[in-house]
Amino acid sequence: MVCETLVFCWNGTVQESFLSRCDIAMIQQIRRSAAKEHEKNNNLKFIFVLYINSYLWPFQLRRMIQRIQTIYLFLAAICGALTFFFTYAHFLQGDVKVAEYAMFGVFNVQSDTFEMSGPYAFPAWVFGALTTLLPLIAIFLYKKRPVQYRIARLAFLANLTYAVYLFFATDAIAETLYQGDISVLHHIGFYLPVAALPLCFLAVRGIKKDEALVKSLDRIR
Repeated sequence: MVCETLVFCWNGTVQESFLSRCDIAMIQQIRRSAAKEHEKNNNLKFIFVLYINSYLWPFQLRRMIQRIQTIYLFLAAICGALTFFFTYAHFLQGDVKVAEYAMFGVFNVQSDTFEMSGPYAFPAWVFGALTTLLPLIAIFLYKKRPVQYRIARLAFLANLTYAVYLFFATDAIAETLYQGDISVLHHIGFYLPVAALPLCFLAVRGIKKDEALVKSLDRIR
């Protein structure tokens, strides 16, 4: 009977004026205790959510890393970054190296001066930055597969354009500076965008497979 009275009073169906002062004091104490428990439960729930998120984040990161296209995109980004450090081509007269073409322009080895640093340096910087950043951006878009797919395709097109540009740029430099009386030896930097092409292609194919798998599962549901 006491429990029923307390429940009715807690729900507001019985007014406190009909109760004794002892009952009212007991009800107020129960309300204060319930409020403290409610606040405590909310705090515990918040701490629990933080703990679960901190516990699951490594598994989410591991899931991102374990996807094979992440490895392909990371390797493609490394290829793009390495173009900043390796030369694209060496220009030879006979067996003697006259100049080299790198990210900063055409450097004359014999006179230790830059013969051309503007027209062929700025586009190389742009392509180098794009081929490095686009795969890295695509890696962290693993939860948004359609966007990741488009970014990975852009990375493929950027590397393809980069390779074609370097091919024509080296020939243009040989014709402009040395009137074609020189041989061109392509170096590591020239082949790095070419090496990134199959990596980007495989990444695009992997993302496309994942998206097709998710759509098939949605149709089954």
